Amino acid sequence: MTKAEDREYFAQCKPLLRMSYFLRLAGIGDSNFSYFMKGNDFLLSLEKLELLYNCIGNELNSKVV
Repeated sequence: MTKAEDREYFAQCKPLLRMSYFLRLAGIGDSNFSYFMKGNDFLLSLEKLELLYNCIGNELNSKVV
C-alpha cells in the first residue's frame, strides 16, 4: 500500500477504533500519527504503517473468531 492508501484506510478506522491502543501496539507516537494523517509523509515509514495495519487486522480477526 502507498502512504496515501494507508492514510485513507486509517481515516476510515478512526471513527470506529481507539487508535491510541493500536498505535501503542505498533510503537508509533500519537503526534507522529496525527502529523501523518494531516499529510506529512516523512514521520512514519512504510514499515511502521504496515505494522499498524497488521496490528489492527490481527486484533480484529482475533475478536471475530
